[in-house]
Amino acid sequence: MEKDWDKRAKRNPRKYVALESWKTPEEFDKSGLLDAERILQGVNGTENWRALEVGVGVGRILRHTANHFKEVYALDVSGEMLKIAKSELQDYGNVKFVQGSGSDLSFFPGGMFDFVYSVKVFQHVPREAFISYLNEIARVLKPEGILRFQIFEKTKMLGLIPWFLLRNLRNFHFRFWVFPPNSDSWIARSYSRDELALLLKENFNVLKMENPTGREGDLWVTGQVKKATEVA
Repeated sequence: MEKDWDKRAKRNPRKYVALESWKTPEEFDKSGLLDAERILQGVNGTENWRALEVGVGVGRILRHTANHFKEVYALDVSGEMLKIAKSELQDYGNVKFVQGSGSDLSFFPGGMFDFVYSVKVFQHVPREAFISYLNEIARVLKPEGILRFQIFEKTKMLGLIPWFLLRNLRNFHFRFWVFPPNSDSWIARSYSRDELALLLKENFNVLKMENPTGREGDLWVTGQVKKATEVA
């Protein structure tokens, strides 16, 4: 996964970070602002919070969220992406950049963060890595800390054909009825709301699942870490 995203960062980082809004710097920045607004919607009193962005890329969103927090850790599997992000955000003194493994947060102690968010990331990782991330995020969040992330929702074209089948075929993934192979770090994996609720159930109370546009790639999920008594 690291090699894949390093290659993409060298080839065309904006394109691979935001496929639908990369062609001009203005469009790219506007998309980051829109996602930042969704991340911060309804979240108040963050000025003393420590936050973590999983999959920071080149800092498209972070430039619009960083000033809302006391401290932000910017995590990415790609060292090349982080080089660009560091250059772009060098004036943000409250941001710390960390290169991760692509599946866990073992370098962070438990209960370190008030808020964790991630956009355009979890659909690109294998299901096992996504589950690992959810467990790790629950560990590094403070009690009742908040997780907010975007992911692809299982939707159907004309209410009949699941979009993920069409995407798999378009990308020459001929076992089109299942998730892409773990070696694929690009084809988006999609989840139903029921699937996500089950994956979150052990560690999180789901506060909200919403799809503001109805598009396949625009499901936003908000969860709060369960209290110890609830987990027990």
